[in-house]
Amino acid sequence: MVFTREVVLALICSVFFTTSGQLLQKKASLKYSQLKGDSIFQHLLSVEVVTSTLFLGVGLIFWMLVLSRVELSVAYPLLSINYVVILLGARYLFGEAIPIRRWIGVVFILAGISVLIRGGL
Repeated sequence: MVFTREVVLALICSVFFTTSGQLLQKKASLKYSQLKGDSIFQHLLSVEVVTSTLFLGVGLIFWMLVLSRVELSVAYPLLSINYVVILLGARYLFGEAIPIRRWIGVVFILAGISVLIRGGL
């Protein structure tokens, strides 16, 4: 299987938009936890929630493009890069402490992606 530039770009865009949407969801949930008396419906119209929904939708479009060109058994494991990006976002955007065991997990994920890509090229 050959990864064309179009597929690689679509995968990168899918990862960018879906992880950005997930990080915005975290920001929205932190904001919501500090609000007193507002209804959930008011919160659903917040910039973070609306933007995260849009980002997740755009990420889905790019993901569909990837799926139309790559076998699911190859494409889906590549989404594990989302975990790495989210972990970095949790650390640098939200100040979360990342234990060494999670960093070791990231190394395994990256190694697995490397094996998958080398086998697919």
